[in-house]
Amino acid sequence: GAIAGILRTWLALGVTTSVAAEVRKQLADRLLHKSISFCTEARGGDLMSRALNEVAAAQTMLDTVPSFLVTAVSGAGALVVMFVLEWHLALVTLLLVPVTTMALRWASRPIYRRRMAVQTPLGSLTAHLQENLSLSGMMLIKSFGHVAAERRHIGELNEAVRRSQIDAGMTSGWTNLFLGFVQFASPALLLLAGVWLLTHHYLSLGTFAAF
Repeated sequence: GAIAGILRTWLALGVTTSVAAEVRKQLADRLLHKSISFCTEARGGDLMSRALNEVAAAQTMLDTVPSFLVTAVSGAGALVVMFVLEWHLALVTLLLVPVTTMALRWASRPIYRRRMAVQTPLGSLTAHLQENLSLSGMMLIKSFGHVAAERRHIGELNEAVRRSQIDAGMTSGWTNLFLGFVQFASPALLLLAGVWLLTHHYLSLGTFAAF
């Protein structure tokens, strides 16, 4: 078991790091093929922030793929066993799968939108810091006596990032609460179906206990 876990970790790391490296390579290739006008209109810090954060987000998502595959295979095997033991309850379980899947898909959309909304103020802050806190930017700020104004502007940008991160975190929290309810409701519905089948003598108590 331990050796299998190490092997699975090695394979997962190989896949996720390779995919993340390929994403970074393709991103760099696309940026290199952009026109000069695109480079002059876009803020470098914004592009850098999106490149780093979105690649990191993609790698985090890929890290969950191995566990998802293991869960999917285990679930398929369990479903086969359930059909062998009692096809009525297995059919109810099979009907609950698309409902749960649609709930998960619906719940993931606001999280994705909020996460993307975080990138806008974060990119603005990164671009501003990269441009204004460089050597030339610092010289201009100090020469014209704009230190206080610059401090205030950075504070405003930082506060915008903080608020967007709070919004994203709260959206994720409410969504996780909803998903917890779905995870509770699915077994509860299966239990109610089993009780109904048991009271109507469609299955035995031993088979119901096995589920």
